[in-house]
Amino acid sequence: MVSRLKRVVDDSNVMDWNNNYYGRYYSYMDDQEDAFKQAKPFLILAESKVQSSDYKKVYNGNWYK
Repeated sequence: MVSRLKRVVDDSNVMDWNNNYYGRYYSYMDDQEDAFKQAKPFLILAESKVQSSDYKKVYNGNWYK
């Protein structure tokens, strides 16, 4: 469950898993600048921006495995 994940990881982990997921998702693009522009709305650019919904997204997507 999400609450269990919150007890064992911190915001930096969730930020990394989220950003790694979207980095891989847009990695098919040849143009790195365009890939970043596409991914940017989904990226978490500061630990202070991590929300409970981000923990849920990471947990439900199994991005932590």
